[in-house]
Amino acid sequence: CGHCKNLAPTYEKVARAFATESNCIVANVDATVNKDVAEKYGVTGYPTIKFFPEGSTDPETYEQGREEKDFIAYLNEKCGTDRVVGGGLGEKAGLVTAFEGLVQKFKAAGKAVRKELVEEAKVVAKNSKNVYAAFYPKVMEKIIKDGEGYIAKEVARLNKIASGGTTTLEKKDNFEIRRNILNSFAAADAETAFDKDEL
Repeated sequence: CGHCKNLAPTYEKVARAFATESNCIVANVDATVNKDVAEKYGVTGYPTIKFFPEGSTDPETYEQGREEKDFIAYLNEKCGTDRVVGGGLGEKAGLVTAFEGLVQKFKAAGKAVRKELVEEAKVVAKNSKNVYAAFYPKVMEKIIKDGEGYIAKEVARLNKIASGGTTTLEKKDNFEIRRNILNSFAAADAETAFDKDEL
C-alpha cells in the first residue's frame, strides 16, 4: 500500500540504527503474504506496527509518531537502549549506574583511597552482568598510573580508530561506549573542579 511504501525508508533507517542491538530486533513482515501471522495478531490495516517485549508473544500495538526520531525514542524506552537518530549512540549508552557513586568518589579521592576504590570497583564489575563494567576499574588504574591526562589521550585514540573507514558498526558502538565511560570520569572531574571553585 502507499502508506507502507512511504514508511519503508524510515523503517529501514530505524532497523539499521538498531542492527547491533541484540535485545531490540526490528523486523518487517508482509501481512499480505503472511496472512496467518496477520490474522493471529489482529492486523487489519496497513502498516500496522507491533512491539513484542522480550520473551513475550503478546505484542503491544505501536500508536505513536511515524518519524525516525519517534520510533527511536519508543524503542530506546522499551529496549533500554540509548540510540540517536542516524544510528549512533547517545551519551549515556553503556554507562553502568552501579559505578556512578564510585566514579564521583574516585575523582575526589587521594591516591591511597583511589587504590581502595579500584578494588571496590573490581568487585562491582565482577558482580555486574554488563560487559562494560570491567572497563571502569581499568580506567581507574590507568588514571592512577598515567595521571588525569589519560582520559583525553584515550578519547583521542578511540576517535582516531573510529574515524577509520574499515571500522564495523559493532566496533564503533564499542568505542562510543568506552568514550562515554571515559567522559563520565572527565565530567566527574569537571564537577569536582566546579565545586572547589565555588568554595
